[in-house]
Amino acid sequence: MKKFNNISISVLLSLLMIITGSCDKDFTANINGKAQKGPFVTGANITINELNDDLEQTGKSFTTSISADDGSFSLNSVELASEIALITVSGYFFDENLNIVQNGVLNLQALVDISGKTTVNVNALTHVLKDRIEKLYKDGKTFKQASDQAKNELLSSLFGITDANIQDFDQMDITASANDNGLLLAFSAMMLRRIDGVNEVSRLTELLTKLRTDFKDDGIINNTLLKNQIWENVSFLNPKTIKNNIINKYQQMGINVNLSDFQYYINKYIEKHAPTLFTTYQYPTTSITASHFYTNEFPYTNILDKNLTSVNSSETLVFATITPFNKYVKIRITPVDVQNNFYYESYALLDLESGGWIIETSDVQEFIITSQRENILVSFKFNDLNTPNTGQKFPINIEYFENGSSTPTFSKTVTFL
Repeated sequence: MKKFNNISISVLLSLLMIITGSCDKDFTANINGKAQKGPFVTGANITINELNDDLEQTGKSFTTSISADDGSFSLNSVELASEIALITVSGYFFDENLNIVQNGVLNLQALVDISGKTTVNVNALTHVLKDRIEKLYKDGKTFKQASDQAKNELLSSLFGITDANIQDFDQMDITASANDNGLLLAFSAMMLRRIDGVNEVSRLTELLTKLRTDFKDDGIINNTLLKNQIWENVSFLNPKTIKNNIINKYQQMGINVNLSDFQYYINKYIEKHAPTLFTTYQYPTTSITASHFYTNEFPYTNILDKNLTSVNSSETLVFATITPFNKYVKIRITPVDVQNNFYYESYALLDLESGGWIIETSDVQEFIITSQRENILVSFKFNDLNTPNTGQKFPINIEYFENGSSTPTFSKTVTFL
């Protein structure tokens, strides 16, 4: 009988491994990252699904949970069939707009190439990109080509940004100071706004799902209703409040964060989609409250109208302004007679922030507010801001400090008839 030599046996074994598919092709990785809307909190689940060459799930998965309220997670020695994986987070998250942990479960995904990366993050941007990346990949793009194209298309469609050097969305962190990360915080904040009687998490899930679906086929957000919904959300954002909420949240965890300039990206969205771009400070004669819509036909008198020096005591008034991009105004109100003290209704101060202002000082002799929104109407309705217990309104001084000026750029006295 003819015997096989050692070389022949080696060749046969190699051929057998190829034919039977038993050749080991697994990719092993340590996967670390953060799950963020705001940060997902302790107990949120992380699942990593293995994908085949067609980006289809093989049925093999790995799970872990978030063990800290900063949204961080870690999975070591994960063996996958390829370097492309689907990561899903499911759980509660900190809402940076409302300063609460939402009690509804949110699911976000990231379709990512985990090779050569020490960190892979899951967030609202990675979630919207997922289906578009899949389509481009199945149309013949490499995964990197598909990922880069989808990223650039979303930046262009929503923000009018054509900077191809912006980092991958799965590398962004809302708490990191590098400017790119401000894009993630801006987009995350733009996705949600409280509406009475509506479950915020269900509404957020619906918006993200519809965005992902609309974006999938052509890389453009075409749906007018979706664009209007985002515009409504943006119109009611309070960037200074959001910043304070996030900083305070992380300080409670013993973490100091230095946020990047996310207002820049909010402004890029407004600049692309706003019907009007303002280049000077506006103090309309009349206004509605807490809305970006502006017309002189609305009945509320704006006490900040620079030509207004007297009003009827029974009249409903508003503090209303529109500032240009990258500018704000601080308003200081004091009684003309120091013997008079301000009287506040608590509901009025809450309405003030919902109207786009933030309170700097509110004591019995001084009331200071600062605008939070840019190129959008900031308006706050009040009736009893300076009504003492006698029910009679007293004269007030109003000082305007535009664009960070340390001295008033305008001042006036208003009397109530």
